[in-house]
Amino acid sequence: DPFATHRHPNLAELVDSSETHPLEAQAAKAGLFYHKSRRGGNIGCYGYGAGSAMSTMDVLAVVGGKPTNFLDGGGGATEANVRAALDVLMNDPDVEVVFVNTFGGLTKTELIADGIVRFLRERKEAGKATPPFVIRLRGTGENEAREIV
Repeated sequence: DPFATHRHPNLAELVDSSETHPLEAQAAKAGLFYHKSRRGGNIGCYGYGAGSAMSTMDVLAVVGGKPTNFLDGGGGATEANVRAALDVLMNDPDVEVVFVNTFGGLTKTELIADGIVRFLRERKEAGKATPPFVIRLRGTGENEAREIV
């Protein structure tokens, strides 16, 4: 678990960073947990909470979708980590569609919605291509999130 390495500094020298996927390294710098699937896929998955993110990938696979990654935004949404997560997905050439699925308990879904909308507006203004997004935000702030999106 890369999030436990700070508790074991004596093991740091055993980590071979050449084995780390570049997108995994990019996400880790932003405090996100990302895993690139070695099975291919074209759906960029993003959520808050590892269990929810894994369940989303499972459901997509059951209905014939092919997730290309696992991306957990961590314990709380901020504009910075929403942007960082979407930057990671936009840097993955395999992503043809982005699927965001989050249930907000402690995480305020309106913050996620606002971050996504700002990110997409900035990409559009910069003339950058963006794949389609499917967004499901439920829980704390979902009515506000729906209005924002």
